[in-house]
Amino acid sequence: MDTNVNQMRSLLIYGEKEVDLLEKLSNVSGWELKPLGIPGGLEFCLSEGDEKVALHITAPNVVSTANVLPHDWQHDQTGANALLKQLSQSLTDAGISNVIAAFENDLA
Repeated sequence: MDTNVNQMRSLLIYGEKEVDLLEKLSNVSGWELKPLGIPGGLEFCLSEGDEKVALHITAPNVVSTANVLPHDWQHDQTGANALLKQLSQSLTDAGISNVIAAFENDLA
């Protein structure tokens, strides 16, 4: 099996059917919703300083995370997982539902 598949992890962020998650995500304390800025890449990310979590918008009320930058470029799984855990907690604190999807050893 591809080693990248074994290292996959993400957050699934969701809300009620009528909820526009981008609007809610723009108000998460400590994070900035902004364009990802990678040509041909996903459109938006949540940024905390130089760290970015790319967002894949599945529906207005369903978003999943994709790349965690620069950690993915540096093959830094530990740093990426730590940032995702931090984002998950910030989302929870903001009242935004989310779950971490990962292989068991990814978030150890």
